[in-house]
Amino acid sequence: MEAVYLKETPIKLPVSIDWYGNPLKVSFSFIFQVTGNLLTFGAHFPAACLALGEAEQFVDGLWKASVVELFMYEIDSPRYIEINLSPSGAYWLAKFSDYRVRDSEIKILPIIERTLSDDGGVIVSFKTGLKELAGGKFIIAQTAILSFNGVAQSLYLSRKFSQHQTAFQTLNIEPDFHQRLLGEQTHNFS
Repeated sequence: MEAVYLKETPIKLPVSIDWYGNPLKVSFSFIFQVTGNLLTFGAHFPAACLALGEAEQFVDGLWKASVVELFMYEIDSPRYIEINLSPSGAYWLAKFSDYRVRDSEIKILPIIERTLSDDGGVIVSFKTGLKELAGGKFIIAQTAILSFNGVAQSLYLSRKFSQHQTAFQTLNIEPDFHQRLLGEQTHNFS
């Protein structure tokens, strides 16, 4: 029950460890795909994740609860784009001129798809045309914060470090998803 576009299924990338190298006790996957001019990203969130906002609404501050984030870092520039997507289907986008220096919010109307999964979680995806969003070469990073009812601490996830079974704990870095070192793939969106 995943989002499908042009008869191609976005890639689901499971995460097995958190930011600190601890094994995940919940099921979580990143979703990512670039097909022609279409960017698809999202996540398969576990059940009971705290979510802010309402489906298909532009909402600032989604990072205060469960969220999947996509960072698009420009090559040879401090500029980057951040996209946030909540399990509720709410989203937020902004351009940054430098590290944590917000330049402007990006007001586009993406396609948001939200489906309940067989395990009680939710699969949510964000789709937009790349030409509406950006052009040029970018380094991509996917991150997530998972917050649950009654749990004081959130789980911080990075696709790059989970995929390579490496933890930030060994680098002694606190969760800060705006860091370029999280980037792992270069995409040309021209």
